[in-house]
Amino acid sequence: MISSGQFSVYLALKQLGFKGVHSEEWGDQPEVLDYFHEHMVKPSIDAGEVIVGDPDMRVIANYGYTAVFDIVPAIYYEQMLNQFPDCKFILTSRDSESWFESWTSMTQIVSTPLHLAGKLFRLPALTKGSDYIRWLFAYLNQDASILTASWPTDVTNRETAIPMYEAHNKRVREIIPPEKLLEYHPREGWEPLCKFMELDPCPTTPFPHSNSRLSMRVQAWSAFLLLLEAALVLFFGVSLIRKFFSPKKKQTKAKAL
Repeated sequence: MISSGQFSVYLALKQLGFKGVHSEEWGDQPEVLDYFHEHMVKPSIDAGEVIVGDPDMRVIANYGYTAVFDIVPAIYYEQMLNQFPDCKFILTSRDSESWFESWTSMTQIVSTPLHLAGKLFRLPALTKGSDYIRWLFAYLNQDASILTASWPTDVTNRETAIPMYEAHNKRVREIIPPEKLLEYHPREGWEPLCKFMELDPCPTTPFPHSNSRLSMRVQAWSAFLLLLEAALVLFFGVSLIRKFFSPKKKQTKAKAL
């Protein structure tokens, strides 16, 4: 089950019993992040050109996930279809301007704390996450200079991004068989999802609408602040240990000749 959609769809499918993974959870499966970094992100940065590659999506399925969301299925839906011909796809629908504003806001929310954390703490997972965001910027803008430039703060180009978004949706409709594709918006609620997935009965609980931008802002900055707090505690802890437990040098008074 593949979705290139919003966080609400992710929450809904989890409630329907699918084991889903969103890219913000890749930290829980470092092997997945390592795979994409090694096969697509790092080769792109090293070569100074956007390399999409042809990844083996079984690296995700091997963890038992039955639904994948966000950028991976949005870019690699053809590979998904070839490797998992029985899977279904959800294309969340929205107008181009609305998508662009959401994308711009989301990338700015995530990229700044992630990049700062990567620079300050030099942890491999943070550095790889920062590289991944840079790679996405370069891919969306089709601008390889982003891969090697100093960290971009505002790189989303409307004139490039919107046509690419529209071409992507057109290509999805051409590639994915109609019986395997659901064009959907969360405001439509449970019924289209249940019908598409052949699930009965449908939940009677409210559909899980989520403010994904607010959620990701809180998560991104919370993670950064927690790392900063841990670093400060470690620094002051080591300083105190050195102060109270280091051997004291004997003080000798200078003797007058």
